[in-house]
Amino acid sequence: MFKAALFAGLLAVSAGLSLVVMPNKTHFEEGDTISFSCIHLGLRQHEKIRFIKKLSYEKPCRSGGSCIVADGDRMNAPFVNAGRYKIVGDQSSGSTLTIDGLVAEDTGTIGCRIESADEEKVQAFFVYRDIQDIKLVQRLSNGTNLNLKNGDKIQPVAAGEDLDISCITNGSNSDPDFEVYISETDEPVNLVTSSFEPGAQNIMGKKMDGGLNMVNYYRNFTSLGLEKFKMTSTYHKMYLYCAAKIEILDAKKIWVSLDVLFPPENPQCENGTAANYGESNVEITCSIRTNPSSNVTWVFPWGESASGKSSNDNYSISAEYTESTNTLVTSAIIFKAEEDVFDKPFNLTAYNIYGEVFQQAYIVLGGASGAIQIYFSVCLTLSCLMMTIAQFM
Repeated sequence: MFKAALFAGLLAVSAGLSLVVMPNKTHFEEGDTISFSCIHLGLRQHEKIRFIKKLSYEKPCRSGGSCIVADGDRMNAPFVNAGRYKIVGDQSSGSTLTIDGLVAEDTGTIGCRIESADEEKVQAFFVYRDIQDIKLVQRLSNGTNLNLKNGDKIQPVAAGEDLDISCITNGSNSDPDFEVYISETDEPVNLVTSSFEPGAQNIMGKKMDGGLNMVNYYRNFTSLGLEKFKMTSTYHKMYLYCAAKIEILDAKKIWVSLDVLFPPENPQCENGTAANYGESNVEITCSIRTNPSSNVTWVFPWGESASGKSSNDNYSISAEYTESTNTLVTSAIIFKAEEDVFDKPFNLTAYNIYGEVFQQAYIVLGGASGAIQIYFSVCLTLSCLMMTIAQFM
């Protein structure tokens, strides 16, 4: 059993002294357990195995840079005070030092030494302390910083302007790897691989008018700055994710929703509203994407214009904005379709403080009488004409 452990662990062997580290790895996370087994075959009676520790960044215990953790089976301060360091074994052949509940401060080089024989075997190991906090910080145009928690919404940014935001972690004893991307969903996904969901845009490492800037301010505090990340209306109501990962540990993640202000865009009007001569309440409807809402102005074929919600004896116009979809629906109702409204442009302008958009809509001749008029141009025989009239009687 002992031989099996010997070869399963990290083994350092000399003529008389050997060291086995279990488990056989050099990187751990806080809470793990590690054991150092020191074996010496033929240890003389007056000789003792000392467990020593060479520290990584703390002040050395003595000029030689080593602390005596234990001398024989006697644990020394401050290790005995921790309650996590335990010695088990027989001094005639060897003993084992076990550290339970590893913490980052345990990081260093531990092993065993026989002073009289000037023999020493050590093994370096590192204990990762995980990220204790991750946040996104938005720098506003007035120079102040806004701390964002998971699920928050950023302060609105106008399309064409830069989003100045940083992903900041603290509490770890190692620099994390960052990954940032934008997605249409707020569902948790694997953020530490490149296999993003369809439609997700990876912005990590991509040059964006200045690109990314990662600064390690000091141990326990690392920041990834997204400099000059230009907003467009496409990003509105999408989600910006940041994931930070420490080596063998799970990623810490945070997301915020984006709020982009943009001018009215993509007007969609009915492709020719069909009506007959003299028909009442003929309605033209257009939808426009905008954030915030926009004002609208209609200019009718006879030269009259109207804005907002208004009406007279000839027409009525309306505009309704739905914030959840950022959709403005505007309608113009013509109370009676006279000849002068057909196939002539109804000019629509929508505008807010970020810009404007222009669109034309038409009323076209349709229905029974319209169909006969249009068909005359291609129907050349009496029988053909009679069949056409019969279809609409």
